[in-house]
Amino acid sequence: MISGATQADAAILVIDASVGAFEAAVDATGGQTREHAQLIKSFSVDQIIIAVNKMDTVGYSKEQFDAIKKQLGTFLRAFHQSHGCRPGFEVLAYWMQHSLQPHQRDYSKPFLMPICDVVRAQSQGQVSICGKLERGALQTGNKVLVMPFREMATVRSLERDSQVCNTAKAGDSVTINLQGPHPGHAIPILVASQLEFLVHHAKENAIIEVVLQGMISIDEHSI
Repeated sequence: MISGATQADAAILVIDASVGAFEAAVDATGGQTREHAQLIKSFSVDQIIIAVNKMDTVGYSKEQFDAIKKQLGTFLRAFHQSHGCRPGFEVLAYWMQHSLQPHQRDYSKPFLMPICDVVRAQSQGQVSICGKLERGALQTGNKVLVMPFREMATVRSLERDSQVCNTAKAGDSVTINLQGPHPGHAIPILVASQLEFLVHHAKENAIIEVVLQGMISIDEHSI
């Protein structure tokens, strides 16, 4: 779900309308629908269709539909405002219809692509990265800066939808074959990273809570 959300311009959030299931899904202490909505908004997906499923379990009640619309609308507005998102956020809910607007692409801005996956090739100095271009454009032969290691690399080839191509632009999901970056980089220690904590003969799963000046704090509830 996370991999898909990072590459999406719009999303369909499916809601279980049945009594009890909906309330559990939006519960603040671990509801999956609430978690998915937060993830979608965190990845800057501004257009979300709410598909209310299993309406047959409530007799196709428009009152239940309106109650779900109201509760989700309140949550999404509050989450939108708390994360400093752009003004003009609006919840449009229709009983039997919907519409999406074309996403505006930043073709003229500098190239930017968050990396979703890395495949290290057998050849020394070659690596393939996958992701979605968020802005700008790219073509074979371009030089790119790989962060956070600040290494320059050359675009040897591009693939879009499993087809070799010479250019890509904002909105495209691509695989980029690079020449230059060292394929054996250590993975940065980040907040929320999962790892194994070893102490003598004990081995437990752990989650990093804080990274500060090279020191880490481990979530004590995970040990």
